[in-house]
Amino acid sequence: MKACTKCGLKKELKDFHKRAAMLDGHKSECKECTRLYQRQKYESGEIRAAVYQRQYGITLMQYDQMISDQNGCCKICGTNEPGKNRKRFSVDHNHDTGQVRGLLCGSCNSALGLLKDSPIILQSALIYLSTNGYYGQKESNGGHVQ
Repeated sequence: MKACTKCGLKKELKDFHKRAAMLDGHKSECKECTRLYQRQKYESGEIRAAVYQRQYGITLMQYDQMISDQNGCCKICGTNEPGKNRKRFSVDHNHDTGQVRGLLCGSCNSALGLLKDSPIILQSALIYLSTNGYYGQKESNGGHVQ
């Protein structure tokens, strides 16, 4: 048995995450308290802010400004839906330089990745579609690239 330093309740060791650096081999706060703490950090945006800063070098305020500048829409197709099972638009960036290019819906972000971020492959796909008949749907942003 061990007392949690957050809630003060005595619980079995199985209710604590393992941590080799601790004398008893387990963290000092129980799994439930750890889960509640992580949920609070997630809901406050703290985790998202840390990810944006670490991965893309932008703050949460910069992300929010980008989405505002893009009128809440994907920079490529113009949809206002981030994508299936997504709450936010993806931060698109140049994988070589790290420079952020814009915010994209899940489909457009995946498409760029599948095309290896290559303008040559994208141009080839465009030629392919234009010469083999385009049976597209109504374009969501009036047919223009933003």
